[in-house]
Amino acid sequence: MDAILNLCAAKNELAWLHPLLATLSMTGMRIGEAVQLRYSDLEWEPLPVIKIADEGASQRKAKMKSARQTKGKRGRSVPVHPDLLEILKGMSRHRDGYVFHGPRGGRLKADTARVIFKREIIEPLASQFPTDEGDIGFIHGRFYSFRHYFVSRCSAAGASEGQIKDWVGHQDGEMVALYRHQFDDANQARMASIPFVSAATVPR
Repeated sequence: MDAILNLCAAKNELAWLHPLLATLSMTGMRIGEAVQLRYSDLEWEPLPVIKIADEGASQRKAKMKSARQTKGKRGRSVPVHPDLLEILKGMSRHRDGYVFHGPRGGRLKADTARVIFKREIIEPLASQFPTDEGDIGFIHGRFYSFRHYFVSRCSAAGASEGQIKDWVGHQDGEMVALYRHQFDDANQARMASIPFVSAATVPR
């Protein structure tokens, strides 16, 4: 993730992509949710959160064809990490009210971002993170990989399953469970630290 964000920051032509990728990696948002994100969805006080709206029940917005819908058909709030807060507050605000914009400053299109991400980020960095033939690795990274990254990092840092489900908008723990096996070392260390019995009772 550091390599991806550093590459964006190092190239002026990719500067527009940096805040988008940072947001995906630190919120678990889907790309479809990100391209629809408006400044009115960002709340700084009393605590900074991003409100990901599901407006499917709004008849008025449905008539205007502007209703935003999430995959799970329910809105949610995601706490804003301090690093992301700094990035979002440092962005130039556009008159159209949307947070993210494309390389030429217009409305961000998910397909455009996907093509550029693969061509300008994944392919140039692939040699630094080689993938064995027949395996799935860095070269196969797509926007959904940021969602997986978010879940895995939160799980490794000790966030509860309930918190992660709320943040990513999942009603079951299938996605969280998928990544538990990635932290066998951390799990082993955590297990070894639990004092089940006195050390004197364990044969050496």
